[in-house]
Amino acid sequence: VRLPSNLGEFNNGLIAYYPFNGNASDESGNDHNGTVHGSTLTTDRYGAASRAYNFDGVDDFIQSNIGQHSTITFSVWFKAPYPTAHYPRILKYGELYKGFQFALDGNHPDHISDGTAGEFYLAKNVSSEVTHRIKTTNNSLTDDIWHHAVGVVGKDANMTLYVDGNLIGTENFSPDLFDNNGSLLMGWYLPD
Repeated sequence: VRLPSNLGEFNNGLIAYYPFNGNASDESGNDHNGTVHGSTLTTDRYGAASRAYNFDGVDDFIQSNIGQHSTITFSVWFKAPYPTAHYPRILKYGELYKGFQFALDGNHPDHISDGTAGEFYLAKNVSSEVTHRIKTTNNSLTDDIWHHAVGVVGKDANMTLYVDGNLIGTENFSPDLFDNNGSLLMGWYLPD
């Protein structure tokens, strides 16, 4: 048995793969290349130059369209300082108020007053008011070191969040799961 030397060799069910090899190209072979909007290349978790992107939390993001899928898994490496934006998003799949996202509770006064600023979560948004979330219990992921998050979303109306190899939780959500436009945004923020 030979294991692939990189994720780009996995092609059975792989939708997109962004290793950030000096660009935002999709190396899955599916041509879901990202368009960079202000983000700048930086060093990755191993110290390799131009192998990760830095987002300013204001208007930097990478945009792609990966289509609609009935089951999907997202895997991201991220390094986040304490948030300086109200609604920072690490990854967003779907429309503005529909779809899935890896995000942080930002520095909005409501998050500061209730002590949740900096908490990381996987969310399924049904609308601007209805959200299903799996959250970490504190802001320990805004420590400006690299973390690995995996979100598994299934057509069985369940989603599961893992962070740094640990199961954080599983949540059921409403059945309108994949009613979205297939948009993928990396490093995006939700405007006030």
